[in-house]
Amino acid sequence: LSTPTGYPWWYVASAASCPGTHTFTLYVTYGGTTTSRSYNYTVNGGGSISAYYAWTMDGSGNNKSSFNVGETIRYGGQLYNSTGSTQSAYVKWYRSTPCGSSTLYEGYLSTPTGYPWWYVASAASCPGTHTFTLYVTYGGTTTSKSGSYTVNSTTKKKVVLDPGHGWCTGTLGASCNVDPGAVGYGMKEKDVSLDIANRTKSILQGRGVDVYMTRTGDDPYHSLVYAAQYVNQVAPDLSVSIHENAGGGTGTEACYQDNKTTTEQSKALSTKLTNAIASKFGVNNRGIFSEYDSGRCGKGNQLYIHNMNPTAALIETDFIDNASDADRLLNRRQDFAQAIADAILAQLGLQ
Repeated sequence: LSTPTGYPWWYVASAASCPGTHTFTLYVTYGGTTTSRSYNYTVNGGGSISAYYAWTMDGSGNNKSSFNVGETIRYGGQLYNSTGSTQSAYVKWYRSTPCGSSTLYEGYLSTPTGYPWWYVASAASCPGTHTFTLYVTYGGTTTSKSGSYTVNSTTKKKVVLDPGHGWCTGTLGASCNVDPGAVGYGMKEKDVSLDIANRTKSILQGRGVDVYMTRTGDDPYHSLVYAAQYVNQVAPDLSVSIHENAGGGTGTEACYQDNKTTTEQSKALSTKLTNAIASKFGVNNRGIFSEYDSGRCGKGNQLYIHNMNPTAALIETDFIDNASDADRLLNRRQDFAQAIADAILAQLGLQ
């Protein structure tokens, strides 16, 4: 263009089409340099296209919301087109699972008027509760519909959580005083451990794991020996005893079963537990120790987890008598539960 001095301007014209948000850009090249200016505008289609319904089906197209690992899932997505003619809409199927999130399909679909629907298919994996969402973008507006479904493990895993302390320390009965465990900053170990255990239970159940608890509150009718007896009665894949530390330190550590056929698996579980907590909070990982380590895990005698037949580990989450540790134990119990659950799922091969 022959360009006079100052601020000259021109225009080009075209009929509006393709409803949605458009961008046009003016490029000017002079003296070897290119500059540009852009502007956005919207083309309306005289109606709308929106997400209407989202649901799941089996491989044959039958509506279904519970699947086994490996089974085909069809993710149905229905739209509503009120424009009166076939229009192009931008559509995305998005899935969120306990193992992560992913986009199943994303792109433009030529959408006839009325209530058209499509599906995308994928094999079921990652046991637990899943959600998926249908997103539809048209005319600069995005709408969505979500659905949920469950993926079941072909063989359910079983776990026992053992909240530390809270057992009778004298004559069994309603009036027996229970062991509070370590105390600090207005908290008792028995209460903190139980709260974290309950939260961990909920997370694991959401992943399709059967979870049992050695106690669900203060238990004046049993002593500590009952914990191992209960674990052996349930016969789980593994057991985790949840405790808090005390005595002038900071960070997390774990104790493993020693001199047993389960020793190596107990070490592996202990390592996963301490690594998960240290990673979650960025705290000191004090390591894992034999149950016979008198400086870490007791008085040099075997711990009660030794009497548990399955793989078991005892995790010391943090120091209840340290100010910064206690703050985490007071305000971030859900994070402790998530870290413990992640370690257990990894040990079970479900992570």
